[in-house]
Amino acid sequence: MKIWTEFRDRIFKSDVYVLGNKIFTEEDFHDYLNEAEQVLSKFTKGYSLYVIVDLEIDRPTKVQQRKTIWASIEDDLERFIDSKGESHSTLINDTLYLRGVFTFEDFSLMDQLDFIFSDVHTYTLLFSRDPLHKVDTDLKRQMSCLKDCCGKKLPSGDELTLTAITYEDEYDLKLTFGHNVQVEVDSLIRQTDSEQIFNILLRSDLYQAGDAISVNMIKGIDSINNFLFLREEERYMYVVDMASEDYECYRLEKEHIFDEWEFVGSLNEFIKKQN
Repeated sequence: MKIWTEFRDRIFKSDVYVLGNKIFTEEDFHDYLNEAEQVLSKFTKGYSLYVIVDLEIDRPTKVQQRKTIWASIEDDLERFIDSKGESHSTLINDTLYLRGVFTFEDFSLMDQLDFIFSDVHTYTLLFSRDPLHKVDTDLKRQMSCLKDCCGKKLPSGDELTLTAITYEDEYDLKLTFGHNVQVEVDSLIRQTDSEQIFNILLRSDLYQAGDAISVNMIKGIDSINNFLFLREEERYMYVVDMASEDYECYRLEKEHIFDEWEFVGSLNEFIKKQN
């Protein structure tokens, strides 16, 4: 199992990822959640935690159009809910969109992370300093402009949203926040694996050797999506493994990326060789 963290800066917001792959057992998944909780709890300290529910029903019947979102989710979930907002809905082009917000009665952050993986398309975690009624009012406003915002809850003000993503043997958590929060979490961002590598390269005057971004040319290969560019030559490309303890570096032939990779040492050893 491999677990690593990555920071991605975008135009209007940024993302911090906690990524893990080669997760095949319940024990692996538990270890991943434990690691994710330790990382994310540093970013979300001081925030109230809410669960956002989103449902879409194509060509709903009249009975379905009258049902609330709370009547549409599983009945056994109700007993864990502490408080909840209203059920918000709108019908657009024969698709019914339902949205609501609730809080769990006594769930730790790790429990919450486990829960949103139960249905990654339905549940999102929202970290906000606003009370429940204010979050609920904001959801209602967003439903009124659903066509413009495509139904997605994006962080505004000092809010952070956390979404879960799953693949065959990979589990990802993406924490998204606006740039006005970035100063507040800047020291934590620098602790992510991708930023640590970036800063090592920067301090070593090797910034031009690699911008610490995911390898786009091979991003479709799940087993190596934890590697970052270091240097590119006519025949070879050098990459660093963010999920390894000492940031192991490898040389691979660009035309034969599935062949055996040559280990060229830790990141510090790679830098020494460049100098």
